[in-house]
Amino acid sequence: MNFSHSVAPSSPESEYRPSSTTSFLSRLATFKLTTYANKPPAIDAVAAAKCGWINDGKDRLVCGICTISWVVGGTNGMNRDAASIYRVPLQTPASMAKEIKARASKLDLVMQNVHIKHPLTSAQVQALVSTIGSVRLHTAIFSSENSIAESMDSAETLPPGHLLFQEPTEAALLTAMFGWSIMLPSPTSERPRNGSTSRANSVVPYTPSTPASSRFSFATPSTGSAPPSTARPPLPSPSISSPSSLNGTVKVKADTTLLFCPLCQRRVGLWAFLPNPHGPGEPTPLPSGPSLAGESQTQPRRRLDVLKEHRSYCPYVVRSTIVPALPGSSTAPGSSYPQPYSVSNTSLAQLSVQPGAIEGWRAVMTGLLRYGAARKQRLGYSTRTESASEGSEEVSVDAGQEIDQVEAMVEGVKTGRVSSPCPAFP
Repeated sequence: MNFSHSVAPSSPESEYRPSSTTSFLSRLATFKLTTYANKPPAIDAVAAAKCGWINDGKDRLVCGICTISWVVGGTNGMNRDAASIYRVPLQTPASMAKEIKARASKLDLVMQNVHIKHPLTSAQVQALVSTIGSVRLHTAIFSSENSIAESMDSAETLPPGHLLFQEPTEAALLTAMFGWSIMLPSPTSERPRNGSTSRANSVVPYTPSTPASSRFSFATPSTGSAPPSTARPPLPSPSISSPSSLNGTVKVKADTTLLFCPLCQRRVGLWAFLPNPHGPGEPTPLPSGPSLAGESQTQPRRRLDVLKEHRSYCPYVVRSTIVPALPGSSTAPGSSYPQPYSVSNTSLAQLSVQPGAIEGWRAVMTGLLRYGAARKQRLGYSTRTESASEGSEEVSVDAGQEIDQVEAMVEGVKTGRVSSPCPAFP
């Protein structure tokens, strides 16, 4: 390593806040694939950022507090514990379910023609869809191009509490569960079309850039709609600094949309996963070469892997999140999960896995399934109470089996047993 001094400008990275997740992510965002990549696990982007370093130039680390800089070279033997603050932030199961459904509803606007790949079983997917379907949001997400005024006029004829809401698709729901959000470009600047946004080269040709004002606009009241009686405040403009600020009235297109992970700063262009623009029956033209002369081949359609598209150190991939144990549980949650699907990368071995820590996506799934199990348990109690009040001792066969499975699952978690009769848990 070459040792030198430099004068660091005043910035948020220069503040000493070792327990701040925001400061940590701000430092981590300075590490780019073009300036800091292929480093040993002990000095990769996460290890350097958690120790207070930022990336400024090719293979150059800078400390914003003591103004010391390092030009990183080959080294071995360095080892540090993983940053405890770098993990998926968990909320209560109910809050987590609402937040994921809100993000999934926004993702549904651009995920209609995108095929995804995920590690969940069909039983787990069905349980998640059922759980999220039972969540009711206080704000409606408008998936059509109807104006706000028309939607509000229609809402006046609906019963109180009824929402003009379309359930998100399975692809949008799973994409949201794995931590992805929509990133919109700033209306004052054009997003550069860079092929490095996606992991592999896209088979879909890029379309010419258009002015930012033509790529998205705000819905306006249609002809014939009664104007609102009171003036509405102007809608906030979307910005890159707030990926989750996507409003349901902003028109977005999949071929100009970026998916964004706020934890690993990964950006993925959806245009790389769209169907063939030449039509479903026409082959995609490939560059001709000595072995392809006179031949027409069909390029297989790519699928968006919602897990592997994360960077190798992302908390959604690394076992760094600890799920709080249920009352009466003697084992750490997630410790008995099988590992049928994992991202093999040498940089994952550098993290000191804490006892009971699981991957972030498993932690999120555990919280959602807990919410669904608690809801089914309450539903079963209510059903049995109503049946007893009516003098009937019989409950429907399907409902009874479902309630028994949930109760057995909860009892198994409390006693710490590994096996579970619920098919939603692996």
